[in-house]
Amino acid sequence: MRVIQIDAVQAHAVPSRVLEPRGPFPPYQSAPVLDLPHDPDKFPPGATAQNGMREVVMYECQTCLAILKETQLDGHVCEGDI
Repeated sequence: MRVIQIDAVQAHAVPSRVLEPRGPFPPYQSAPVLDLPHDPDKFPPGATAQNGMREVVMYECQTCLAILKETQLDGHVCEGDI
């Protein structure tokens, strides 16, 4: 196949004021500094953004006295039940 080279041509007229800003603009304001109501280094154990920075709830099995997180309750099998 034969390749033909064609120089690019501006297809539409370029506005004469393309680089001039329009209208009055308010003065620049920097972003506000966030004042956290708590110390980020003192989150409760297990606090993550996914659980709303709350402490992970721990439970104790009455049969085997194992300490479990709330997410481990459904899959818990006591050692004596195996």
